[in-house]
Amino acid sequence: MHIKDFIEDHHAFIERIEDRLSAFQRTSDPYYLEEMKQLIQRKKSATSSYYVESHFSETTEETFLQRLQRSHPDLTSHELRICTLLRLGQSSKSIATSLNIKSASVDVARHRIRKKLNIHSGDSLSKYLSEF
Repeated sequence: MHIKDFIEDHHAFIERIEDRLSAFQRTSDPYYLEEMKQLIQRKKSATSSYYVESHFSETTEETFLQRLQRSHPDLTSHELRICTLLRLGQSSKSIATSLNIKSASVDVARHRIRKKLNIHSGDSLSKYLSEF
């Protein structure tokens, strides 16, 4: 299974759990259910981040990050993580879920990355990263 498929399947599973917990919220203790939702959100973020980081530390894809950092040393660790997920073919929505941030934050980060990499608005950031 590819990392993209793993993350998407994992998130779909967790979203089903969240939906079921929401349905039970009307009949159960709301504090307990809210706590469970927070635990699920942290698990989603931790699992995605861990899997991405461990995957890239164990494969030749690590050279992508090394090349990117060497060519663009002004990229932050957050931007590098987003670049990695974009290279894997993740959508902005999926990246937001993976990193437990808002989709608008991903859009802002993509804009900053585009400026730092000097990529024009008509060119695809994902394509640039996949060919990098």
